[in-house]
Amino acid sequence: MWGRSAVVSLNVKTLRGKTLKTINLRQRKTHLLLSYRFRCTPPRGTYKFLVFAKDLAGIRQTRVRSNKLAVKWKRSTDPS
Repeated sequence: MWGRSAVVSLNVKTLRGKTLKTINLRQRKTHLLLSYRFRCTPPRGTYKFLVFAKDLAGIRQTRVRSNKLAVKWKRSTDPS
């Protein structure tokens, strides 16, 4: 049905605006709670993630949604 899906992408940025990672989730259903997991190893600090969407007619969302992401520790790669 028309209008029931959108092309979604996520951007993870530093608070200064530098893009660390862009994730294209392709076409997703709308009006549902969606989740996405990925491995990300930035240094400790606070980052911002933004959610962008475009419907199948090519119309972009009117308001970009965002929130903060806090990295408190980095997992050690040392096996001992």
